[in-house]
Amino acid sequence: MLFQKLNTATRRNGGALGDHQGTVIRARSVSWSVAGARGGTGKSLLTAHLAADLADRGWQVLAADLDWDGGNLQTLLGGSPGSLTVTDIAEDGAPDTPSALPMVRTGLRLLPGVSGFFDAPTAAARVELLSVLQCMPCHHLVMDLGSGPQDHVTAPFLGADVPLLVVVPDPVGVENAYRFLGGLVRERVREAIDSATDAPPRRWESLRQVRSLEELQRLAAELDGDALALADRVGAELAGRPIYLVLNQVRRLDDLEVANGLEQVARSTFGCELRTMGAIQYDERVWIALRKGQAVSEWGPTEGLGDDLKELVDALLMELGISAENRSGGVALVGQHCSADVAGSR
Repeated sequence: MLFQKLNTATRRNGGALGDHQGTVIRARSVSWSVAGARGGTGKSLLTAHLAADLADRGWQVLAADLDWDGGNLQTLLGGSPGSLTVTDIAEDGAPDTPSALPMVRTGLRLLPGVSGFFDAPTAAARVELLSVLQCMPCHHLVMDLGSGPQDHVTAPFLGADVPLLVVVPDPVGVENAYRFLGGLVRERVREAIDSATDAPPRRWESLRQVRSLEELQRLAAELDGDALALADRVGAELAGRPIYLVLNQVRRLDDLEVANGLEQVARSTFGCELRTMGAIQYDERVWIALRKGQAVSEWGPTEGLGDDLKELVDALLMELGISAENRSGGVALVGQHCSADVAGSR
């Protein structure tokens, strides 16, 4: 399998998958965010398979399409379209019962996306939407985000328990991955400045435009001690939470070496802890199915691509310390977004 080969290559080059099991407790829903470094990486396909796989393992899963440029999870997952969309949830709040959302597979409900950016909720409503989704009853919330380093992608990406970045291992894909990581640095800087107790000096506004942790530290050193403290805080936050990398459309073994380079540059230039979790081989059947408008359930391959996707989910659950034996009560990472009252009502 590709992941086995990737794991071997990673360890051979001195890397190792992190043991993150100590940060997991028996609790409630785990939130997953899937983003692409650019368009066409296959993030929606990965989201669909991740949500379906988790549901097949016995959990209650909610898949939410938050790609504001035009989501297609409905096409990939199939099922009868419901009357609610993410815009309805953002503007009116969660439905009284999850059954208001269509069940596209046993244990899997879908919150369909919008047809285009102009149908998307306002920026303020999108922020509120994330809080509403985090508290909807399910074991796993899987969010399909957009692509690129814009804040409407990076903010929910970093806010999830398990952020997954999908990259195509070619020169353009790698370049866009670096831009995405730069967007994550900018998002952390924005959060740090906006959450400052005192009004930040106007000269700090230049920090909002940084494209790397190196640039942030250099500019902060030119300002004052408080700016340096902010830069240190941002660096600690970026290094303290892993971002999980998935290589997609891998065509040859040489493509797997891209992961090692991305991990090293992510750490040295952007201060991000990037962990490679799997590789998915290129499969012509994906494009054939998409051209025919077929749902994943109608064509999902059982070998090749399907094996890689199953290995990926296995590796992620193992990394997080989640086993299928916990599915009756659910599991989650430390630091839940819901109150005890909401969690206890599930």
